[in-house]
Amino acid sequence: MWHWPIPQHINIDEQKAHGVTGVVPQQSSAATAWAKTNGKALKSAGLEVVIGLGYLTTKIVCDAIDAAKAGHALGVMYDQEVWKSVPDSDALVRDVLKAHPDAADWAADCHYPCLTTNGPKGGHTGHNRIAKAWAPICGIRAPQCYWESDVGAFAPDGWVAKRLAWARLDYPKAGGSPIERVRASVQIYRESVQSHVDLLLHEGMTGGIWLWDWHEGDASSKAALRIAHALNLAGHYGDGAVRSFQSHSGLVVDGLLGPKTAAALGVTDIGAVTWHK
Repeated sequence: MWHWPIPQHINIDEQKAHGVTGVVPQQSSAATAWAKTNGKALKSAGLEVVIGLGYLTTKIVCDAIDAAKAGHALGVMYDQEVWKSVPDSDALVRDVLKAHPDAADWAADCHYPCLTTNGPKGGHTGHNRIAKAWAPICGIRAPQCYWESDVGAFAPDGWVAKRLAWARLDYPKAGGSPIERVRASVQIYRESVQSHVDLLLHEGMTGGIWLWDWHEGDASSKAALRIAHALNLAGHYGDGAVRSFQSHSGLVVDGLLGPKTAAALGVTDIGAVTWHK
């Protein structure tokens, strides 16, 4: 779970109650310093730390990898939204690999928009060349699945999942990385509880979801995190988890989330949420 700006304090119990397994403080060199102060304590309490790098230089990247290797963090996350130059990318990657030939083992990137086209409608972004340049120091690729401007707050259920599915197929062309290295990186707002839970359950089977960011999360997304976590704790995983739980609990088996299914999971006091769109 991304945290930007860097928090003064992480509420560990709150994060774990929402099924969060790790936090990503993001602020470049300041995030590395934060991890050196807090990373080991958080890990001992059950939360991993990944150092989030927004502004990037060779020194900033190498210092963050050094901190991860020293046990202060699980790894490093690059967020190169402002990165424009292929030559600069090539130079940084070359210099990082000199210092850390195994850099890809320690890093993921959540670059937007590392794709050949900006969404299924097309429109070349030029960032495909940037994505390919960064591939040698990125073990996991997580293209950020933003909403498109013409969809906005009225997107139907499943929109982000469809965008992610398209990105996953398209990403190898753009970034030179195989499909199995592409993970979800999504917002925790603007979606219904149902849409969030469906994505969390499906993508949770891949072993990693990057969510941004805690401060922007709305009531629907935080209810969804609690519901997905409760389903997992009850032993229900993947795409059929909701139906499986409903069947075991004597509820109507329709796969649809609502107050009754949430209450049966022990998820209450969730405020005003949008269950479906």
